[in-house]
Amino acid sequence: MAKISFKGNIGKKDAILRTVGEGENKYSVCDFFICENVGVKGTDSERGVWYKVTLWRGFADKLCKYLTSGRYLMVEGDVSKEPHVYTSGNSVRSYVEVNAREITFLDNKGKQETVTPEDAEGEIETTTGAEEDTPW
Repeated sequence: MAKISFKGNIGKKDAILRTVGEGENKYSVCDFFICENVGVKGTDSERGVWYKVTLWRGFADKLCKYLTSGRYLMVEGDVSKEPHVYTSGNSVRSYVEVNAREITFLDNKGKQETVTPEDAEGEIETTTGAEEDTPW
């Protein structure tokens, strides 16, 4: 599996938490879309690259409520499939599916918080910046 790292903003919709499986094989999955701007800002070369990011089990349960529209994140993970390509009106659009291994919140007044699936059992703590009432 190819590893990938990118920064961007969550799209217009907040992350969606769902449960899959049955009985002892039941677990949580959280999905959201994030757009990375690439190219030179303000020129014709600027464009957005879209990713569908998936979090699993406790990682999904812990973070999904914080993954809201517009949040600025860095995601590290594994590319799970070939890019999805589809048409929308007269344009061709695509996105890449990524299974997240690490999420870093970058948009909270200079604070930065990195969370991994292993952290899902513990509390989210602030790693830099001044103290506030938010979890990072």
